[in-house]
Amino acid sequence: MDFLNKITLGNSYLLLKEISDKSIDLVVTDPPYRIHADSGGGLHNSRKWLKNVHDSNLDEFDPDKFLLEIKRVLKVFNAYIFCSKDLLVDYINFATENKYNWDLLIMGKTNPIPTKNNKYLSDIEYLMYIRECGACFNNLVGKEHFYKYKKIKMTNVKASKYGHPTEKPLNIIKELIEISSNKEDIILDPFSGSGTTVIACRDLNRKFIAFEINKEFYENSIKRYQDKSINDSMEQKTFFDLDEEL
Repeated sequence: MDFLNKITLGNSYLLLKEISDKSIDLVVTDPPYRIHADSGGGLHNSRKWLKNVHDSNLDEFDPDKFLLEIKRVLKVFNAYIFCSKDLLVDYINFATENKYNWDLLIMGKTNPIPTKNNKYLSDIEYLMYIRECGACFNNLVGKEHFYKYKKIKMTNVKASKYGHPTEKPLNIIKELIEISSNKEDIILDPFSGSGTTVIACRDLNRKFIAFEINKEFYENSIKRYQDKSINDSMEQKTFFDLDEEL
């Protein structure tokens, strides 16, 4: 099946098997988080809400299975993966066992949901960066893009205009792609959601392969990609006002 420069509807585990070995330059993706039943209340801890986002059983997400599959398709391992704190150990262990370099980037929310439930506020999101020696890293990109911590003011956490409740800021995704790939490289997002990675690739002259299992998100992302008249970078600020980087 020809996936290049298309958003494909379907199960990423099955679709990934149809991608040729050593054919992808970079992975940028936001897979399902591991959420426990006793994790507390609040929007981001609602199992029903998260299940609807990913249209699958959250407990079935297997990071080891996922990592092995993207390792197969990457030319050299080069991946940005959004994750919860419960998955950090899985990703760090994978990087350590394979002798890959890894780093932890953090997006800090200046106005998190004010629900404590005997724990600290959920005011940060984790982004694992795992790379093999030889993976692209564009040091010539402006130094302002290389800070590991970025402050984000989330003014609407329920959904963006594209209907996805965990949509990531377009300009941050663009930074990652600019730093870790070159023009005409192939970027893979197996959990495409609202299509932010796809839009970033379109704007930065990268090729892409994107999978999404949820039909509603898939259809919205197709519309978003096709409507080139939209100034997407400006519209993103309706939901994520980027503050200064520290």
